[in-house]
Amino acid sequence: MGDPGGHMRRALDHFPVARLADHVWNTFYIAGGKAPTAAFVTRAQASPTPDPEWQALCVIANFVEVFLAREGHNNPVGINYLEKI
Repeated sequence: MGDPGGHMRRALDHFPVARLADHVWNTFYIAGGKAPTAAFVTRAQASPTPDPEWQALCVIANFVEVFLAREGHNNPVGINYLEKI
């Protein structure tokens, strides 16, 4: 969908492992967003033995969500991982 407002890029810039954040950005970011009729790229689903790329993508996605949720306040942020994963 692109990155309207640059929020994803801002959060990825704070991820502690820059090469992983860069990999996600270079792999999934589409400048200007995807065409309305284009399908989303599908990724492997969770499994008892997920591949390392899937694990890294989950960690980075959760980091970005929490980073953005914490902006502008000092209150706790919670995630229901039973629903998330």
